[in-house]
Amino acid sequence: PDGRLVIFDWKTYRRLPQPRQVAERVQTRLYPFLATLAGPRARDVLRALAPRLALGADDFPFMRMREADVAGFTGRIVREGGRTRIAGCPQFGASKHIARIIISASRFDPGIRSAMNIKYDERNLRACTEAGLSASDFSRENEPPDVSSMDWGVARAIEQFGSVPDVIWDAGGPGKEPMIRVLGHDPSDVLDKVSRIARKLPGE
Repeated sequence: PDGRLVIFDWKTYRRLPQPRQVAERVQTRLYPFLATLAGPRARDVLRALAPRLALGADDFPFMRMREADVAGFTGRIVREGGRTRIAGCPQFGASKHIARIIISASRFDPGIRSAMNIKYDERNLRACTEAGLSASDFSRENEPPDVSSMDWGVARAIEQFGSVPDVIWDAGGPGKEPMIRVLGHDPSDVLDKVSRIARKLPGE
């Protein structure tokens, strides 16, 4: 009646209107304009439909991902003889490490839905720069106690950079493996960035 668009998530919204109110105010007046959206691009669709609508994770908490919602490989990419192969298979909840990277980054950019770890060394870092990819890092020495390393580290790198970069890396620490993480909107985006890195490596 006042011109506002009201969106209810019927599975998680705690203050659902009474059925009679729905019948009187929603079904008869807004039904032609209601839509149910789900999937990694749902926010993009909503943003196009309603540019002024707040679409952050705090505004739509039911859109947040959980670690179990993120698929990963149960193993790594390994070298076998002169060839490479993927050890393991894709499975939801397979990698808490990757899941936390994606979930933390998606709080800053909901479009980030994929990531890959690659070996940390100076040669690979240099290739990231030569490939034209943006990068940011964090230091384990500054990590506060009692926090998730990936939640804190990814957020720290993004805040320092000002947005989600293509690459987030750290040099490791006591008991912590150094790693380069490549982020993207989907697996194809990540693979394209990794291919660009590979093409800059000597001998590739």
